[in-house]
Amino acid sequence: MVRQGGLFKKAFRFFKANSAVIYRVFLIIFVFTVILIEKTNISGKVALALKLCKYASLIPMVFKIALIDFKTYKSRDKVILVSLAVCFLVSMITGNGKLLLQLFIIIVAAKGTSFKNNLKVFFICETALVLLIMVLSLVGIIPNDYYIRPDIRVVRFCLGFAFATYPAIFVYSLTCVYIYLRSDRIKIYEYLILFVINLFLFFATNTRFEIVCAAAVMVLSIIHKYIKNKTFNEFVKYIAILSMPFLTVISIFLAYTYKTGDSFFYTADKLLSGRIHLMNQAVEKYGVTAFSQDIEWVDLDDIRREGLTGKAHNNVVDNGYINVMLNQGIAVLVLIETAFVFVIIIEEKRNNTICKYIILMLALHSFINPQLLQIVYNPFILLLPEVIFMRKQHIDGKIRRNGNVKNIQ
Repeated sequence: MVRQGGLFKKAFRFFKANSAVIYRVFLIIFVFTVILIEKTNISGKVALALKLCKYASLIPMVFKIALIDFKTYKSRDKVILVSLAVCFLVSMITGNGKLLLQLFIIIVAAKGTSFKNNLKVFFICETALVLLIMVLSLVGIIPNDYYIRPDIRVVRFCLGFAFATYPAIFVYSLTCVYIYLRSDRIKIYEYLILFVINLFLFFATNTRFEIVCAAAVMVLSIIHKYIKNKTFNEFVKYIAILSMPFLTVISIFLAYTYKTGDSFFYTADKLLSGRIHLMNQAVEKYGVTAFSQDIEWVDLDDIRREGLTGKAHNNVVDNGYINVMLNQGIAVLVLIETAFVFVIIIEEKRNNTICKYIILMLALHSFINPQLLQIVYNPFILLLPEVIFMRKQHIDGKIRRNGNVKNIQ
């Protein structure tokens, strides 16, 4: 028994000393399994095994929270975390709250780890997996499905993924991560390489919005790099702060006031590829709740896979704000947007000025695509612990408190 106790103590000391590395390992396992289960055509026993791995990857994070981090919580932290836990448990009861619970564990377990180090590991590993899937599809080892876009008769290749938009969104997301990590050190040739990669995905998948967003984030990065005017930076900061709330209000307005046959809505809906009509259809059918509700969405991929007829069955909301509002509830949407507002304010105080440009693009991209709460597309969710544990000032991978500096991993 004494020997077993000694082994447990050694294991605990090892876990505590390497908790940041262990967190990253299981974060990547979670990300990989989500990509393979939800974004590719893997099914059957392999999908079941991957799903078990996904849930198992959260267990060490729970241990980190319970055995290491909990002892460091102040009263304020405990109140916030208990409130969030209750909110997400209510969501589990009222609807599909599994995603929120998973994100809650991942975000809270990130305490005491370096966001930039987490992001570097995320970038390297996700880039490797996405590239591997695309290469395997191009050489014929895994299927490279395709379909023809009916409105303009253009072939869209899926490049190993379940739907043609997925590889383009992944590459755009990784472009944002790369620009964030490189910040002021990025060179012109790096922009050119990023643009060529995104351009290739545009031609292969005919995913138009992502090439526009990729060009926009590069332009914003160049502006950030070369324009150091304080007044201009303050202006951009407030635009970024207001972007999510403003676009949410616009989304709700469009969803509730949409009228079939109205010339304005006809034009706007056409520009947004029918998204306004689908938003209106969804809010009228499901309504808005404070917390989550169970909704069975039928997207174009389901329609194509099951041989259904398009418009008769299409039941999906691509607008990220309405999607979260319907799936997770208005309370969660307000919490997430408030948290990102605080992230911008905190990062500006730390002179991490690139952050506001990335979150501005996240806000704009979420107006068209529903990936706001999908960590595989939006790893900037991992910035939210800095809001929950806001009393700490993270500066260049260190925690500064009362004049003392402690390294974080």
